[in-house]
Amino acid sequence: MSEAAELPVTGAAYSLLCVDGGQTRQRREVGTVAAYVALFVLGVMEGLIGSFQYSHTVGGVPVASLAFCALILATSLLGRAGMGTVLGGVLPAIGWMAA
Repeated sequence: MSEAAELPVTGAAYSLLCVDGGQTRQRREVGTVAAYVALFVLGVMEGLIGSFQYSHTVGGVPVASLAFCALILATSLLGRAGMGTVLGGVLPAIGWMAA
């Protein structure tokens, strides 16, 4: 028998896919910042559009206002779930209030 066959395998297999390079980390950070900015801008846009459409009613019920409130709630919840941080859920609401 050869000596290679007798050596025990103690560690996990090594792959270059596991290496976290500096450029990859920088790209990830830039992507994260861009996603937070996009969530904020989305909240601003929802606030701007909603501020011009709030007066649409059906029989005295402010349907557009309720729809935009549900939309900002969904945006905040999905932003929180997608980013995995509370900031991801708060930024659309801050943008909405700023608008």
